[in-house]
Amino acid sequence: MTLSRRDLVKIGAGASAAVALGVRPGLARRPVRPFDLITRPVPSTGEEIPVVGIGTARRYDVAASGAELDPLRETLATFRKLGGTVIDTAPSYGNAEVVVGDLVSELGFRDDVFIATKVRKEGRDEGNAEIASSFERLQTDRFDLLQVHNLVG
Repeated sequence: MTLSRRDLVKIGAGASAAVALGVRPGLARRPVRPFDLITRPVPSTGEEIPVVGIGTARRYDVAASGAELDPLRETLATFRKLGGTVIDTAPSYGNAEVVVGDLVSELGFRDDVFIATKVRKEGRDEGNAEIASSFERLQTDRFDLLQVHNLVG
């Protein structure tokens, strides 16, 4: 079965509502795809990734411990259970990289997700320092996509 973008939006809204209402579907450790997601290949590798991902601006800018993490943990678990893989974050999203790193590590699915982050600092040294910080904050040794944010030419 092929899903339209509208179907994906409905599923995402349903998953969000389930989390908000306290439905606890359980933590998925491996991808379970109840349907075929719309995917596109990464040009350099051919890896197929879904065209819809989860963004972490604002919502994931919370303390790295406490009750605020519970709905985010459930959202990421549901996202994976439904076959989602693309997680977009950035240093400019406050504490989002730390929260994503902690939750992905805790849930044990780093090898099953495609993490995209950004570098926004100007200059080689500043940019490299920000990238190094993102590796630490995301608790990973690789990014699947590193985007240059606000490139100044």
